Amino acid sequence: MSPEGRTDENVRNGVRVGTLVWGAVLIVIGVLLAVAKFTTIQLDARVVVIGVLLLAGLALLVGGVSSAAIRAKKRRDEATDTLEQ
Repeated sequence: MSPEGRTDENVRNGVRVGTLVWGAVLIVIGVLLAVAKFTTIQLDARVVVIGVLLLAGLALLVGGVSSAAIRAKKRRDEATDTLEQ
């Protein structure tokens, strides 16, 4: 155990998927608002919100599944390395 009370298992590397997805949602909404404000393009707000939320939900699901698969592979690799020693 490290001095901070954390084990290697508790330390996360990289950015969380949810942080990236919600950041992307905010950027998309901001860009769409700017496009609607400064061009003659008219957007139906309800359809835009539904589309953005559907894409965000899909991205969260895919990110969560891929993250779980990566963690499972790391655990299998660590277990194999431990058995080989």
